[in-house]
Amino acid sequence: MNLSSGKKCYFVIKSVLAFFVAIILLALLSPIIIIVFIINLFDTKCRPFYRQKRYGYNRKIFYIYKFRSIDNNGHSSKWGRFIRYTSLDELPQLINILMFRMTFIGPRPLSILETEIDEARNNTNPNCYLVRPGLTGYAQVHFDSKSSIKQKADNDAFYVRNYSPLLDLKILILTILHVVPITIHRK
Repeated sequence: MNLSSGKKCYFVIKSVLAFFVAIILLALLSPIIIIVFIINLFDTKCRPFYRQKRYGYNRKIFYIYKFRSIDNNGHSSKWGRFIRYTSLDELPQLINILMFRMTFIGPRPLSILETEIDEARNNTNPNCYLVRPGLTGYAQVHFDSKSSIKQKADNDAFYVRNYSPLLDLKILILTILHVVPITIHRK
């Protein structure tokens, strides 16, 4: 299965729109990004960024960048927990959107170490890599800590099969309604 011509057209429009929105967000959020960067320099002993290999569009491997929120032993400081809970650690991913490696809404970019989910995706729908991974997506807004690997792969497959502006709008609204209030009110 390949994307239909309508979905291919939407793919191009979505990529260009995401590029311009990322530029605007980087400009608007640059003071916050600079503050987080400076505090993270001190909190992480001059290792403010975390990078990890992930699968992207057409299963091409790319590096995802985040502000470091945990150390190599899996521990986090109060600052690290704060930037993780408020999703400030995700801000460097805007660079990946500018580089057309990601978009705002799409399947979660899997780590190359997540072999079970990758295998489940390929068994459920080998076309899960026909769209760019996103900062948020169908699987993320339907996430349950008890979700099985197959359920996560099924959610990614559902997104690719039903890829559309309307579905992206629904995911955006669900992200704002569910993720943002939880992040703000976490303790």
